[in-house]
Order: sequence, then C-alpha cells, then structure tokens
Amino acid sequence: MNKIINKNSIVFTAILALALILPVGFARAQSAAPAVSYPTGGSYSFPGVSNITPTSVTLSVNVNPNGTATEAWFELNGSSNAMGYQNNIGSGTSNVVVTYDITGLSPETSYTFRAVASNTVGTQNGTPTAFVTASTSKPVVSSVQAGSFTQTSATLSGKVNPKNSSTEVWFEISNTDGTVGFQNIGSGPSDVNVTYSLTGLSANTEYSFRIVADNSLGMTPSNPVTFKTTTAPAVTTAAPTISTTSASSVDSDSATLRASYNANNATTYVRFAYGTSSSNLNSYTSFESVGTGSSTYPKSISVSDDTTYYFRAEAYNGINSSSSAPVIASNILNFTSDEESDDDQDEDPSISTDDASSITSNSARLNGIFDANGSDTETRFAYGTSSSNLNNFTSYDNQGDDSGSFDEKITGLAANTTYYFRAEGYNDDGSDNGSVFSFKTLSASDDNSGQFPSAVTKFTTNLGSTTVTLNGQVTNSFNLTTDVWFEYGTTLSLGTKTTPKSIGTVSSTTFNASLAGLNPSTIYYFRAFAKNSGGESKGEILIFKTNKSGVVTNTTTPTSNSSTTPVITTTSTTDKALSISIESKAGDKLVKGENIDYLITLKNE
Repeated sequence: MNKIINKNSIVFTAILALALILPVGFARAQSAAPAVSYPTGGSYSFPGVSNITPTSVTLSVNVNPNGTATEAWFELNGSSNAMGYQNNIGSGTSNVVVTYDITGLSPETSYTFRAVASNTVGTQNGTPTAFVTASTSKPVVSSVQAGSFTQTSATLSGKVNPKNSSTEVWFEISNTDGTVGFQNIGSGPSDVNVTYSLTGLSANTEYSFRIVADNSLGMTPSNPVTFKTTTAPAVTTAAPTISTTSASSVDSDSATLRASYNANNATTYVRFAYGTSSSNLNSYTSFESVGTGSSTYPKSISVSDDTTYYFRAEAYNGINSSSSAPVIASNILNFTSDEESDDDQDEDPSISTDDASSITSNSARLNGIFDANGSDTETRFAYGTSSSNLNNFTSYDNQGDDSGSFDEKITGLAANTTYYFRAEGYNDDGSDNGSVFSFKTLSASDDNSGQFPSAVTKFTTNLGSTTVTLNGQVTNSFNLTTDVWFEYGTTLSLGTKTTPKSIGTVSSTTFNASLAGLNPSTIYYFRAFAKNSGGESKGEILIFKTNKSGVVTNTTTPTSNSSTTPVITTTSTTDKALSISIESKAGDKLVKGENIDYLITLKNE
C-alpha cells in the first residue's frame, strides 16, 4: 500500500529540527549591547578629551551599536550630570564617534567623566576618566639655584610648573655662549625639576644665570642667580730637582741619555752635559722644555764607537736657576759605546704631524706618522695653547722598527680654545719632530660635541696592476648626516683624496671607492675618513701593492732541503700582509747577523 507524503509537512519538520539543534545564542549573534572606547593620541591630551581651555573641553567616545539602534550620552562628575544626549546613533556594526563640547568649567580644575551607550540588548558604561582644565596664567618658575661647583663647572637647577599648558624651558648664562639646555617639560599641573650641567667655565669666576619657561599663555623668566666657581689650588713653585739615570740604547754611533726630574710646578728646561772625561763635560744638548710636572727625560746623542762617555743632567725653571746657572745633577754616570760593525746601518726616525681628529669641547685625538728606519722608535705628542710653548706631553709609546701612523687622545681641554701640537719621536740613532699643527675645541654649548663618527680602514679588494677598490666602515654617526672618503698615496703622507660621499644618518655601514690609473707594482698607503657636524675620524693607515703588468710566473716548491738550508714557509690571506717563518733543518741554528740564502715560492689560489 503506497503512502502519500505531504511536502509542506517535510519542510516544516526540517525547519523545526534545525531550530532545536542550533545554540540558543545563535539568534542573538546578530545583535549585542553597544561597545564603548575613548580615542587617544594626537590632539587628545587625556583619553577622550581634546581642545582643553581654561573653561571648556571637547569630550569624544567611539560607540559601536553592534546591530541595534543605540543612544549615547556623557556624564560629568557622576550620573546625575548627564549631557550631550544623542537618542539614536544608528544600528550599524562599526564605531560611531560621538562628541560633546562642555563649557562653563573652572580653570585649573580636575573633572571626571564617562560615556554611556544603551540599546535594547543592554547598557555599556565607559571607564571614568579624569582631565584638568587649562590655566589662565603663565608657567611658574621656582627654587632656582646652582651647586656642585668646581673650577670649571656647576650644576644649575630649578622647578617649573607648566600650568597645564605645553611648556618649553631653557637656561640663560652670563659670560658664556648664552642660551643652553632647551627642553620641553610637557603640560602637567605640577612642578617639574629641571637641571643643566654647565662646563667649560673659568676658575674663581662669578657667573649669573636664570631659567626661562614659555607656553602659549606667555613667558616667565626667573630672577638671576649668581654663583662663583672654585679657586684653583695654590701652586707652590720651586727650583727644579733633577737626577741623572743610566743611558740606554747604546750603539756604536749613538746612545740615549736619560734623567728623572721634578719641575716643581714651573715650566722647566732640561739638557745634558757630556764628554770623554768626567772632569771635562764640554758638550751639551740644547735646553728643551719638559713642562711643569715630573717625569723622565731621554735625549739621543751621536757618539764615536768603542768610547767611554761621562754625562749628567742639568735643568732650570727661573726659580733660583737660569740657563746660565742651571741646577746641576749631583751624579755623573758613564757608558761605553759599542764597537762599530757592518750591521750598524740604521737611521734617525722620520716623524710627521697629521691633522687632529675626533675634536670635542674638551678632548681631541692627535695624529702622527712615523718611519722607524729600522730601529725601535718611541713616539709622543707635545701640545699647548701657544705654538712657541708646547709644554704638555703625552707618554712615549714604542712603535717598533717599522713605519705607520700613531695617535693619542688628550682630554681636559678648555672649550672654544685653539691648541697647537706636534708629533715627536726618537730611536737609538737620533730624534725627529713633525711640524706644528693646530685645532680648535668646540664650544661647551655645542649640541653635537663628542658625537663624531668612527672610521675603520678595511682591506682592499679587486686589486689589479692599475686598479683597486678601497674599503672602509663607519659606525656611531649619532643620527647625524655623515660624509666618508679615502686618502691615499705612495708615501705615508698620502696626499690624494677621493670624492666625499654622504651616507646619511645610518648608525653603521661599509663604504668603498674604486681607483684607476695607478702605477703597476707600486706600494700605496691609504686610510678611511668619516666626518659629521660633531667632528672627524680617521682610520688606520693600511698598504697595498699593485700587481705587475703582464703574466706572473709561479715557481715550483723544492722537493727536498739539505741539512744546511733553512726552510721558509709563507702564509698568505687575501688582502693581508704576507708572513714568513724561517725554520732550520737538521738542528742547524740561525745566528744573528748571518747571511741566509732562501727561496720564496708564491702560488695564486
């Protein structure tokens, strides 16, 4: 028997079954209570608050109706103060910005508000938020004082109340470059501590300063405050004391005489008297300034071979002593020069002064170039504020017997001051001084003082007979626009400069320059430079040698060595110096001064 099925009953039954298995919340997913949030950032001084004046503000709230017709309003200092009612902001599903301008408020007064939104699903209260109306007065400056005095510095301080308006503050100083320490302290309602460390001052000197605060309602300068830097300690001067010490670096044709001295705080000049008889010291070195402190003093002299010499030190500083009547060391010492041999072929060092770099308001890096000419060489710098009186010295540093550049950082300099300096050096065969150069320290108020970049010279690449790529790296450019370049040449003096190029304000990057037109099979010297408004930096001087023109023929490594032939092993890395080690076979010893025949085999990898 066939059954007759009603199609309408099937559809109804399916719909009913679907309704029974769906979650209860499915029908409600299309609508919900409104969502409330406050806009921040930009023109909003407080969440949801903008356009703040002494008597009015604009309140704002983001309301999402979540699919149901929604009304919104604001409540000020409690629910009884409802205002800005909007009975229908729609029934969409995205934020609607609701605003209301409140007037008739009191200046410099704290208020609390919240936004409320409601629809048929529910009511949402915004988080209570506080704000403060603006002041009707200019910023207030108080508690202005100076402290932490030294001979060259002081700490200035005070308090500033912005009075709820964005406020800028600075310090104005007498007897100096003027205005320093600019800063924005915000727009709060309370006192803000402001300080500035003032440096580069003169000892025992009176200064005055004031703090100035400025906002949209006007400018407020404090009353001037006067302070005085501390007095430099009293300097007790006396005639110098000096003692002869043992000679060093004695050779067949030279020796270094040495003495220890105390200048006793007065500029002192030192020399040596010497001769071949202890009773007749009839030769003299020239008097040289050694400054006002205490140290050792070396001086190289020329001597005859295999001869005994006697010597003593002499000094004067104008206090109970003079160049015609110096203080004479009580002790006379002696040495005997070496016997001359064929190996004594070394020369005096060659010393050149180079430009100062990394200059700040109180420091600088002095640079020099040396060629030791085969003899261990000591270098230093002499400097001062007069080109004719370089009475300050760095310590001597041993540079070995090769050639290259050297540098020394000096500190404790006066701001905005011209200094003079030169490189100096000596070895067993004599001494040499570079030319006098000068530089000027930056002003103490220079915002970029000390923010110079750091340049590093890197090894070359793409080396040919007439071409090469120079490489460098620069770091710490302090977000200042920086220029980079290279200097190069066939001597340590360099002399040729590549075209400077800007690397912008990056904190660290590599850079290069391609050279052409070089001479084949020639040694070149080069280094990297970097410069910004804070100062200049120089990299170390490196060398490279261009290839020969044409084809280089490789030699073949010997298959065996006799028991009397040294073996020379070479190691080479691209762009680095070739190193050579010599090793004898069958226990033979290598004797100093002995001539050795050897073969160097080079292989291009």
